[in-house]
Amino acid sequence: MDPLFIPTILLMYVLPLVINLYIIKRTSGSLIAWGLVAFLFPIVSTIVCYFVSRVELKYRHVVTVDKYLTDYPDVASGHGISCIKCGSLHIQSWGISGGDDKKKIHSCNSCGDTLYKSGF
Repeated sequence: MDPLFIPTILLMYVLPLVINLYIIKRTSGSLIAWGLVAFLFPIVSTIVCYFVSRVELKYRHVVTVDKYLTDYPDVASGHGISCIKCGSLHIQSWGISGGDDKKKIHSCNSCGDTLYKSGF
């Protein structure tokens, strides 16, 4: 079991419920409104965490640029890093969650092979 499983459950489900019950008691607020917030918060959080972790897990197996250069020292040249599969120097880099993301995946523009990751 993941060591963060129990703290995640506590933060996503138990803590919002306790906070909402405390607020209801202190402010005599609407039980339905706060109950709805307590119900929706964990669901939305779970969906967000699922998509974020799915993207991270998808590229976990991809080696870092340092490992790529260590494993394939022939790919480094004065012109840049080339693809180990086809030898092309046309390497495309793209952010995992968008163009401004520092976590990048680098793939060959010619053959499409995923080569390495950077910023992880």
